[in-house]
Amino acid sequence: MDIEQLLKEKLKSPQEEERVQAVRELAGFGSDLAISLIYQAMGDSSWRVRKEAADAFLSFPRAEELAGDIVEMLHSQENAGLRNIAVDILIHLGSQALPVLFDELQCIDHDVRKFVLDILGDIGDLSSTSAMVAAMADEDRNVRAAAAENLGKIGAAEAIPALLEAMVDADLLMRFTILESLGKIGHPIPIEQILRYNDDPLLRKALFECIGQANIEEGIPLLVDGLSEQMRNVRESAAVLLATMYVAHPDSVARSLVGNTAAARALTEVLRGNNPAVVRAALKLIPLTGDLNSAERLLELLDNEELRQEAASALVALGRGAILSLLDKWPLSDDRTRAYLGYLVGETGCTEAVPLLLSGVSSENLTLRMSCAQALGRLNEVAAVPCLVEMLQGTIPELRDAAQNALAALADACPEEIVKALNPLVENEDSEIRAAVISVLGRVDYPIIEHCLTLALKDESASVRRAAVNALGSNPADEHLDVLMLALTDEDSEVRRSGADALGQIKNPQAVDALALALFDEDLWVRATVIRSLGKIKVKRSVSLIKEALGDPIGLVCIAALEALAELDPEVAFPLLVASLYHEDEEVVNAALQQLVATGRRDWLTSMTDVLINHQHWEVRLNYARALALLDGPGCREAIENRLMIEGEAMVRQQLEEILSRDKGREGLT
Repeated sequence: MDIEQLLKEKLKSPQEEERVQAVRELAGFGSDLAISLIYQAMGDSSWRVRKEAADAFLSFPRAEELAGDIVEMLHSQENAGLRNIAVDILIHLGSQALPVLFDELQCIDHDVRKFVLDILGDIGDLSSTSAMVAAMADEDRNVRAAAAENLGKIGAAEAIPALLEAMVDADLLMRFTILESLGKIGHPIPIEQILRYNDDPLLRKALFECIGQANIEEGIPLLVDGLSEQMRNVRESAAVLLATMYVAHPDSVARSLVGNTAAARALTEVLRGNNPAVVRAALKLIPLTGDLNSAERLLELLDNEELRQEAASALVALGRGAILSLLDKWPLSDDRTRAYLGYLVGETGCTEAVPLLLSGVSSENLTLRMSCAQALGRLNEVAAVPCLVEMLQGTIPELRDAAQNALAALADACPEEIVKALNPLVENEDSEIRAAVISVLGRVDYPIIEHCLTLALKDESASVRRAAVNALGSNPADEHLDVLMLALTDEDSEVRRSGADALGQIKNPQAVDALALALFDEDLWVRATVIRSLGKIKVKRSVSLIKEALGDPIGLVCIAALEALAELDPEVAFPLLVASLYHEDEEVVNAALQQLVATGRRDWLTSMTDVLINHQHWEVRLNYARALALLDGPGCREAIENRLMIEGEAMVRQQLEEILSRDKGREGLT
């Protein structure tokens, strides 16, 4: 008994694993017997055997020539497994199976014709369009529906006139299917050609989806009317589709909704649904109506963690009037709801809520106190200064931060009141309080607080000194120059770094000498900041100092020098960037590469190819390959091919292969 006969016997084994193994072994044969046995295995009771048989068949070099045999399996009415595996194989064969599939559309078995149409839809080849259009005239209603459905599946825009024509005398199922297909095709259709089907309530949802998916702007009023439909699923569909169309047609959707009380009521009702996607759509549309009656429901949705952000955005979009209508809820609300209201009051500028916010600042609830403090700051409420100052002196860090931010926000509105209230705290025994006070005072006009900042720059606490330097840096001016240069000698590295950064913001050439001394700072972050600040002061000495900094032993500092030099003087920077490609630190090399690519120049690529394409660090090789891909340096193909022969890193290999592929494609075009 030869091996094929032996495998034939194994296919009869009651053991599934033996049958699977037999099919795998059959895959290595190309004889007619082997193919016959593969066909037999396709009808096996085990899906594993059937799947193995399908894979074995598709591995045959002439599988597409046998597509007719597979099509015949669609006629198997007793063996659904065989029929299903035949469908999978034909889909996998794709366009190679089209000729036999087109022929099979003439089959007398309507089930087979339907199978064929579904297979053509999954293959997705637009050359199937004419065959599907012809099948819409089939005598079997299921075949007609399958033809219409699969025209939508393949996106056959050419079939739109035929689909519209077929709708005229079609039954309900066919009309429903055609509307779905028109939506999937997604090409705008004159609204009058489908508007007549709005009279049928069973087609309305499909009609709406067709309008939305096909992006038919003229259908927006119909969708707005659909918000008040009796059937819930139709209402929800209209809301979702309107929200989608709002992206493409914001003005048209807004015009249809503004002042529309019926639509507003309908959308408020949609907000009570359980489907988050539908509720989100309504949240997007509600503000367009301008109707404030939805505010209470929107407030309730703030308790929904999943929808909270969208609900808050909707309330803010409705504006001050909506929040004003909710203020009477404050006395009966829990602390969490009050906290939400506090946030909304601040966002909408609802000054009528100030007394409620002032009471909330004294609450025992941490979240409510923080929310009210934030809102009072945003409302520029001078009356809030005393309670915020008291909060600033508390022991809870979160409340201190909230008070500090609120007072800082008030600094522009009432600087004199802020200075008067905070002056007594400049020498508070708690350094964190002193630092917070200085941070707030830094927002006030400099002459008013000059004395306070001068004292703070001598404070024993580094955090206070940092706050003073940052305050000066946030409002850069030449009169700050001396104290900021003094900060470069502070014992705290963060103070020195902040001072260097602030001097860069001022951009005064008189700071260059002080920054030059700071280039020898022991802290690498200070040196890097000094270099970046020198890059902002556009004088010749800055260029010289930055060039010297390229010799810094720390790669991070060298990178800062390269970036600063490129910003300060690109022409001077260019040769230094090229020289940095030899740097021993791969991060410096990568930074230089990035800067060189940004110049758009190509005159450095070829000379550096051998150095960089064979660099010891794979990241450098990868970045150089990307530079080649972007700048398309000439004469590099041979070097890339040579590197590809020995390259061991997968990402680099992929980049090199892509470059070669693109180069080959360009040659083919020429």
